[in-house]
Amino acid sequence: MDKLADFWKNNQQRLATILSMLLVVCMMMVFVDTIFFIMENTNPISSPNQTKMIKANVIPSETINFSELNLFGAKGKEGLSKRIDAPSTRLALDLLGVFKSGKVRDSSAVVAQKGNDGKLYRIGERLPGDAILDSVYENFILIKRGSRLEKLMFSEGNFSTSIKNVRDRQDIAPIQSEVINNKQITENMILNESNEIKENSAQLANSPKEVLLELINPRDDKVTINPSEAFARIGINLVEENNTKGYKLDSADKTLVQAGLKNGDVIMSVNGIALGEAAMDAAALAQALAQKRARIEIKRGTKRLFLTVPIP
Repeated sequence: MDKLADFWKNNQQRLATILSMLLVVCMMMVFVDTIFFIMENTNPISSPNQTKMIKANVIPSETINFSELNLFGAKGKEGLSKRIDAPSTRLALDLLGVFKSGKVRDSSAVVAQKGNDGKLYRIGERLPGDAILDSVYENFILIKRGSRLEKLMFSEGNFSTSIKNVRDRQDIAPIQSEVINNKQITENMILNESNEIKENSAQLANSPKEVLLELINPRDDKVTINPSEAFARIGINLVEENNTKGYKLDSADKTLVQAGLKNGDVIMSVNGIALGEAAMDAAALAQALAQKRARIEIKRGTKRLFLTVPIP
């Protein structure tokens, strides 16, 4: 007994330290067990039977394809132009052409007073008759007179007199080839370069309508056999290079420049029919004449432009 007392006295400090460490370890174990107990109760493990019941009660949601709902309108359709209900203007004006740009403010139209040459006007500019060009659409424009909006549309009657002399000079023969029926395509020339629009804003000696009709209408019966020869006479040659096939403008002919074409432009298609094959080229020309409207695709560098012009 005396030895035990002596041992306690000699090792009292060491024994106290060891006991303290044991107590700390026990407290940590209790703390960890408590944490695991709480976690198991908050996230109970589902039994296989419960899992099956949950799956049986789940109703699969219907998949919705938002791209098919056309929440913001259908692509490629100008629904707005169909909803516009404005009275026709009584001003003595003729609409000769429309030029639509990706930017609305850069769109323009060729308008002429009856009996006069056409002139290019941009949106916001003043037209003859104290009217302002308000907006441009595929087959008409809206002009503003005071607070009133009026509509100016293409008129087929406007072409009969102005084109008669052109046809007489060129001795155009009628096309005898079969006309291919296709839906009427009415699109507009997209001009994203405002500088190009300004270059065409000067008053034209001949309207773009007359110039393009000279290109579209056949000049003789040979055009139905080999259109490339007819185009070559006015400086437009058949070309096929770098995946590009069509008729390239290789001259600075004044008539072609007045139509908005530039040296190096390539005419790719007419009314959606690709050019470069004699049979298809003749069919494209025949179709344009039959539909009374030609849509011409032009490649200028890396850009593609589209020009639409009515035909009498």
